[in-house]
Amino acid sequence: MITGDLIWLLGLVGAIAFFAIVEGEAFKHPARINTLSQIIALIGSIWPMSIWFCGVFAGGLAVHFFWHFCPPFAITGG
Repeated sequence: MITGDLIWLLGLVGAIAFFAIVEGEAFKHPARINTLSQIIALIGSIWPMSIWFCGVFAGGLAVHFFWHFCPPFAITGG
């Protein structure tokens, strides 16, 4: 059984592998499949607010992950 952190690690590796495979195919066969950048640009040209939503999603994840992060070399006020 896959437990705890391993499931997230496998999902992340799977997402990276999926991206690498599909993006590689898009570069090899540009007439048949679009790259991720082309898809984002196409969706953005049809619905401009989608680019804003992508930014909100990425920013929300960044805040969620790193809000309480304090590197060891940071100077704190307390």
